[in-house]
Amino acid sequence: PALAAPDFIGLRADIPVVGCQLSGSSEKLAAIDGLCLPEAAATLYSPHFACGNLGVNYETKLTVLNATDTGTAVVIRRYGDAGQLLGTSPALSIPAQSKLQQDVATLFGLGGPATGYLTVEPQGATPLVGLVTFGETGDGRFLSSLPLAAQGQARSLVAHMANGKLGNTSFFTGLAVLNPGDAAQQVLLTAHDQNGMELAADTLNIPARGRSVFLLDQQMPELASIFGGFLLVESLSDPARNLIVFALFGDQALNFLSAVNAQPLP
Repeated sequence: PALAAPDFIGLRADIPVVGCQLSGSSEKLAAIDGLCLPEAAATLYSPHFACGNLGVNYETKLTVLNATDTGTAVVIRRYGDAGQLLGTSPALSIPAQSKLQQDVATLFGLGGPATGYLTVEPQGATPLVGLVTFGETGDGRFLSSLPLAAQGQARSLVAHMANGKLGNTSFFTGLAVLNPGDAAQQVLLTAHDQNGMELAADTLNIPARGRSVFLLDQQMPELASIFGGFLLVESLSDPARNLIVFALFGDQALNFLSAVNAQPLP
């Protein structure tokens, strides 16, 4: 009962465990895996944010956690899909054993609709971790959370697809592929059914520090009606470079929305 807004909950165990947090209200609910505390400082990436009226009124909240005994600061940058830098925050303080929470629209003074991605850059050697939560404003219908990513991978797996009508619900799957590097990348996207048979393939050209964001059936019309199967996302650059990938699952009426990080593959 004494928990306040800057507080957080930590878990330690003598054997490996996994955890999940549910948050929200009676109207909307978000889930996120427990966050593993890093050993070293690194730039963190929020591969998506959405603010303002984009057909639906969106809001995005950013949380950055400092679980160490040393205070630190971060600079947050806002980028567009083509890799262009659109805004830079002042250095923001995060005291020891505390967290920073920011509304993205307020932080960058956004008065209209905006989407893109964010970087969180530590101003020192303190390791940080965090998450982004986005959804319909106020008492809206949907809410979703993603952990901030410290690095990507050259190959990744999206382990489910849901597109088309099932019963009375029309589903969609969206994908975001972020290239955090300083060079453009060519990326291979392949879809497979539950038996591993290839259904469709396409190539994405993503600029340096840019991202590709699309609905699955817009990028691959063959997948207008599919439930199950999986997607592979692979860098074709030589040498292969890291990508940050996540999927969005929801219904066309936007009564629910789920954000899922892609799984790394060797």
